[in-house]
Amino acid sequence: MEKKATSPDNKQSQPSQPDNKVLQPQTDSYSANPNQIVYDMVHQDDFIINVADVYFARKVLVLNKKDEYVYVKLNHANLGDKVYLVAKCYGTPRKGKLVLSLREIENTDTTQNLYSNNPVLFLVNGEEKTEIEYTLDGSITYAKEIELRPKDDKKYQELQEKLKNTKTKNTFLFVRAKIKETTAIRITFKSFFAGQCSAVDNLNYYDFLTENLNKFQLKNTRPVIVIDPGHGVTPGNEGAQARIYQYKLKGNNGEILKDAKGNVQTKTATVIDLPSYVLEAPDTWIIGNNDYSKSKNNKLDHKRTESNMVYEVSIKLYNLLLQKGYNVLITRNSKNVVKVANNKEAIYFRCDIANKNKADYFISIHADGLTNFTSGAHVIYYEGDKKGLELANDIFSCYTVVNIGKKHPDARNNVGVLGEKNQTKYKVLIELGYITHPKDAKSIYDNMDLIAEQLAQGLEININKHF
Repeated sequence: MEKKATSPDNKQSQPSQPDNKVLQPQTDSYSANPNQIVYDMVHQDDFIINVADVYFARKVLVLNKKDEYVYVKLNHANLGDKVYLVAKCYGTPRKGKLVLSLREIENTDTTQNLYSNNPVLFLVNGEEKTEIEYTLDGSITYAKEIELRPKDDKKYQELQEKLKNTKTKNTFLFVRAKIKETTAIRITFKSFFAGQCSAVDNLNYYDFLTENLNKFQLKNTRPVIVIDPGHGVTPGNEGAQARIYQYKLKGNNGEILKDAKGNVQTKTATVIDLPSYVLEAPDTWIIGNNDYSKSKNNKLDHKRTESNMVYEVSIKLYNLLLQKGYNVLITRNSKNVVKVANNKEAIYFRCDIANKNKADYFISIHADGLTNFTSGAHVIYYEGDKKGLELANDIFSCYTVVNIGKKHPDARNNVGVLGEKNQTKYKVLIELGYITHPKDAKSIYDNMDLIAEQLAQGLEININKHF
């Protein structure tokens, strides 16, 4: 028997409606549960995405704040450089993915186009990519390190040669940003642009870094850098030396430890093995001073000389810069001393290496020494050399291993390797700290890899200004 349709007043389901009618949604007066309205209301932030900015950057350690970094915008880089691709994205959709790809701004002169309208290949952790995809998770900053080169070495060399042979020796890249697989009901770029619709995947996109004021330049200019480990020549000297110290023992009460007869208890140790309380207050706990010629208690540590210390830092910096693709030379490639004719030649042979190779940068690395417990690092530049002053400030902008001394940056006119004989455009002499201060010395010996990284970071800040 056919059943009759029931009226809407009944608690049964409504019958099917004809195609030409539209069902109206049922409403709720919330009389039973007034709080339910809070859960049923649309939360605007959950349904809006704004891709506010996308740019290339370098990651820089915040001065005097351990493990805190910021992303500093770049307007150019070299083919093969490692840079960060950074996006600022606002909104917290329940679903959504941000997709970034690199493209070349086409030149009307097609011989100037490096990628010929093809996707720009890059590396992420050694894997070749044409795009980066982020799952939107409520973060504001999304950043990933990329390497501006294809994986295949032959293709990379071909790109280098092609870029070298273009008229302007450069090209310009932009970043295309897309949002996909999202629950957001509104997507904007730079807060107000709706973007354009892609005919390929029907997704809205926006191209960042296309305006003249913020274009990103890709070039193939690499400065020549000379790293100079100080001292290590003969005739000459090994520079300053660390000490082997006799120090007072500390009792559980924090006072100087004495035996039953009232004699002060002592030990002897290198800077590597000194306890922390001695490192923090050497004047209080070390017997005698750094003047080993007058002190019976302390003597030179012949295993820990300035020439060897700075060589170890220099070779790490040299290798790190090589890995980054720079043209790097080093004035001596071992701890063994370099033999020269006289003291003047000890300076000139370093300058000759820089001049013959038309170096853009000359970085001489040293450690200070005194007969007291002076502490602190600084960079020396030649008096009146504005480029040297700028480099001195930049190269120590990331240095945290030893406290920066009051005389940084230090202008002098009596440092031979920085004088007129050295024709390098950007040149400084770095004093990493005092090898004759126990804490400075231990900090340097314990953190040589970090020192190399921080000096490289500071140097690249200056390089990015001029190359």
